[in-house]
Amino acid sequence: MREIIEIIIRYRGEGWLFLLYAAALLLILVREKRRSVRVVLGILPLCLLLVFMLPPVYGIYTRIDGKETYYRLLWFLPVSATLAYAGVSLPELLKGGGSGKRLSFVLPFLLACALVVAGGDYTYDSVHISRAENRLHLPQTVIDLCDYIVSAGDGSRNIQVAFPSEHVHYVRQYTTDIRLSFGREMMVDRWGFDNPVYEQMEVPESIDAKALCEALLADECRFVVLSAARKIDGDLSDYGYEKKVLLDGYYVYKNASLPPA
Repeated sequence: MREIIEIIIRYRGEGWLFLLYAAALLLILVREKRRSVRVVLGILPLCLLLVFMLPPVYGIYTRIDGKETYYRLLWFLPVSATLAYAGVSLPELLKGGGSGKRLSFVLPFLLACALVVAGGDYTYDSVHISRAENRLHLPQTVIDLCDYIVSAGDGSRNIQVAFPSEHVHYVRQYTTDIRLSFGREMMVDRWGFDNPVYEQMEVPESIDAKALCEALLADECRFVVLSAARKIDGDLSDYGYEKKVLLDGYYVYKNASLPPA
């Protein structure tokens, strides 16, 4: 039970949005006259919360998928819809609040907006958010690299490529013509996946050219992308990977001896 409570506390975050939601939920349960609204926005979410807090449910879920994702069950709560409805319906729910229909709608709406804004956090000052470089909202470097590899892929639509770990999240969003040698599964240590290409590319010191190329050949990677800032012990060209182009600080290597997929 203590772990479940800790999950709810972490899900609540640093603001008071979850407290606002709890107040709106209670208000709808107590004062809402329409049964359909009370069921959808009040009774069903409350039942979900009660089920979420049951230790047997927690035990079954964590055995199947692990406790790290248990909080995702709370995504079923209609937080936004409940806050919006409670905000614009506040005069009706409280039996009063303004003589005119426009006034009774606008003031609670503005108040609800102010509370939501004040109770949240300014998202755009996060280190994980940067100004969009293009209409796709993807790093332009990844787009340039993918476009070059696809154009140099001899018409193949299933090109095996090893990208640095900082790019793998974006490549799969941009094109399906590239098949990654490793993906996001290698970014999560607790999953325990092994991948020889990843292990050789992400070594903290200099890259062993021979060991990397052996892993690339075993995985039939026609292309590999490496940062120009990475130190390489040896020459990839000795093992069939020729340096083709430098794009935005990354070298693209190609092994022409491997047939197109």
